[in-house]
Amino acid sequence: MRKLFVITLGMLLAVPAIADVMPTIYGKVNREIQMKNLDAEQTDSKEIKNIRSVDVANSESRIGVKGEYGFNDHTAKYVLEMGLNSGTNTIGIRESYVDMGGFWGSIIAGQTYVAGDMLGLKLDPLSGTSAGLEAIDITNALPSTPDDSTTPLVNESYVPIKNDHALGAYGIGYTYRSRKELVGYKTPVIGGFQFYTTIDNNDDIALAGKKNTFWSNQASFEKEMNGMNLGVYAVYDIVSGAGMKDASVMGFGASFGMMGFGLTGMYTMSEATDTDVAAAKPYETTQMMVTGKYTFMDTNTVAMTYGKMSNEDKNVAGNAAKNNTTQMAFAFIKELHKNVSVRASYGIVEKEQEDATLNVAAVAAGGGFKATVAAVGTTITF
Repeated sequence: MRKLFVITLGMLLAVPAIADVMPTIYGKVNREIQMKNLDAEQTDSKEIKNIRSVDVANSESRIGVKGEYGFNDHTAKYVLEMGLNSGTNTIGIRESYVDMGGFWGSIIAGQTYVAGDMLGLKLDPLSGTSAGLEAIDITNALPSTPDDSTTPLVNESYVPIKNDHALGAYGIGYTYRSRKELVGYKTPVIGGFQFYTTIDNNDDIALAGKKNTFWSNQASFEKEMNGMNLGVYAVYDIVSGAGMKDASVMGFGASFGMMGFGLTGMYTMSEATDTDVAAAKPYETTQMMVTGKYTFMDTNTVAMTYGKMSNEDKNVAGNAAKNNTTQMAFAFIKELHKNVSVRASYGIVEKEQEDATLNVAAVAAGGGFKATVAAVGTTITF
């Protein structure tokens, strides 16, 4: 009996050491049934509808491992995560990074979200759905210029909304470049303040040609007091490299929450000038988003989001190079279990050229459109 007690005690004492080295396996399955309706100015895309079951491109299904080790008042964290998208039959690395931290802050190296992008994802309550303002899902509803085929969409590619952005980034309500190979530093939280900075080359590994370096920065202040949650944020990105000058992204955001209600807002301005063009003027993109949500009975959330992106090429006179894209979305999310939720959402995306004569099929990737995406979906995490 005494020997059994000693063995049991030894096993209990060993648990913290074992827990320190055991990785955590986690994952998410994020599926939707989407009903899309596209009404475009392009002749063979005048009225296109489809219904299909898909992985959510804005936040695809995934599986990963993560863990951390503690030593000498420091921590070493790691994440290795793979994305699984049955719609595109692809498996790829989503995140793969190490995070070494201590009282002085932490250093991050590997593939993960750049500092500025994390703010938009945080402020958008629908970022994990097809109605998210990063707008990757809605791209799949938008065909490019029409071809000569009599069958709609045959041999046609899809034109991402990012083709309009000054820096070629995704996002309607905010600038979104997704995950990149980067090096970053994050300060400790001091009185609610924190600063996060990252540097990446936009995953350009070519040894020749135009290569750009993105320096992304985010400053944040978050405070909880008397049942209220307040957040104030600023982002500033500088882009340098061949073929581009005076390229930057500047944005400001805020969040407020109380008694189940939540409000967020963000404004971003991006610009870039092409040095390959004589006497070039900047290309400008402004973006904004406003969101609201209400959570009741702990497991039910209703949310509404609005985003707008306006683009202008100042090298072209008049309204010929001006366009506006807007998105409005509504959603109801029901939490059935801490790891299971279901939802219904409806989004409307519309693009308009300020020069109405450009809303025709003859304009490459131009033309106005109105697209709607209604969806029901579920997210299961483990």
